[in-house]
Amino acid sequence: MGRLKDLYQYLKGPQHVADFQRFCGIEILAVTQDSVQSVVPQSSHQNGKSGTTVQKSETGLVGVSHRNGDSTRPNPTNGYNGTRKTSNSMTEETEHQPDSNGKIQNGHHTNGVKNGFHANNGTSLESADDEKDHIKVGYKVKNKILYYIFSLGANLGSELFYLTFFPFLIWNVNTKIARQMIITWHILMYFGQMLKDYIQWPRPSSPPAAKLEKRFELEYGMPSTHAVVGTTVPFSILVAASRIYQFPFSIGLVLAMSWTTLVAFSRVYLGMHTALDVIAGILYAGVSLPLLLSYTDQIDYWQVTSPYAPIFTLGLSFLMCWYYPKQEKWTITRGDTANIMSIGSGVAIGTWLNYQLGWLVPASSSAELLLITWPSMTWFIHSTVRLGVGVAILANLRILFKKVFLTLVCYLAGVDKDDIHTQRKLGLEVPVRYGTIWSMSFFLTVAVPFLFQMLGVHRPESYTEL
Repeated sequence: MGRLKDLYQYLKGPQHVADFQRFCGIEILAVTQDSVQSVVPQSSHQNGKSGTTVQKSETGLVGVSHRNGDSTRPNPTNGYNGTRKTSNSMTEETEHQPDSNGKIQNGHHTNGVKNGFHANNGTSLESADDEKDHIKVGYKVKNKILYYIFSLGANLGSELFYLTFFPFLIWNVNTKIARQMIITWHILMYFGQMLKDYIQWPRPSSPPAAKLEKRFELEYGMPSTHAVVGTTVPFSILVAASRIYQFPFSIGLVLAMSWTTLVAFSRVYLGMHTALDVIAGILYAGVSLPLLLSYTDQIDYWQVTSPYAPIFTLGLSFLMCWYYPKQEKWTITRGDTANIMSIGSGVAIGTWLNYQLGWLVPASSSAELLLITWPSMTWFIHSTVRLGVGVAILANLRILFKKVFLTLVCYLAGVDKDDIHTQRKLGLEVPVRYGTIWSMSFFLTVAVPFLFQMLGVHRPESYTEL
């Protein structure tokens, strides 16, 4: 029993995250108070004044030695004093602001997932804050192949993934499979997000781990909703496809397990989750999926054919977002949940309208499963055109609808649209995000396929997949 308890504490703590990062080729460095000239394993000022030496230890923690010989001490894992790092090429002081969207505006990082390389020395810096102070933790990526592989895995739960993969399934593969996957995904993600804010476990502390991804740092960590996505999406696609197509299920199972494994390890590699967070997310999805998948056919058919479906779907979806539990400290969780729920609602109502207009009609019923054939060159060409044109349209619609809904919601609430603090205090990001992403999802299923038909690149089967 004692060993199980020790294992539990180890999987819950941050040390194994740092161990795994080092195993995968991430050299963890740290910079503490006073300034240093560069981020290297050992450095000190040569100006005769008190300086700082950065030292690596075997555990990945960093010792600080002052040049005047007064003290040398190891850094603990929390409660560091604030730090500033200065070099010949840049000065960086990172404070996590709620509106930073996980980006570091220093001329080196331009997106939420950092590349881990600075142009000057191949080293990156980040900071871990508490309410009083913070420390900067640096890292150097030595194995670029693993970095790119795990970055890909992390992006299998990003907004860019939703913007490209979901449309790809709907436009190029099978609309019914996509709808049923989205049903399971948005339901499990909603309650997964709620669990995260209810349990309120922090993400792995830094140090000893390095955080290679910034956008989700203000969120809680348990359970890992990336692990929920990484389990729900491939396995719901696998089950839904097995009801329609004839294919070797074992191959699909291996692919689904590989997908889940990649996402799971990527979250630990990037320092965003402990192994326990990831295991909990996979178990939550794994236990819930069989029950939910047994009803997806009925839910999907009702959402598409019932005259009352839009009222119920839209009303319940928006209310679940609006009454999502508010936290004392603002995080991106509520807004991301609105994105998720609006996709589920928008796709369902868009498909419902296609059915009501007579565009979506069931194919001749057959008990036999369809054979999967090798795609033709025409399919590849048309799929590329559909994805390229369609995603470009959705990206521009996102910009347009965001401006429209931001202006409208702020006007109705009597808030300046540039006053982000007040908007967050009132929770206005929920209707803004919901309206924006819902409109995109609606166009995704109605207007964009109609445009494909006008261009002569549509997939005729998409209007029979009921």
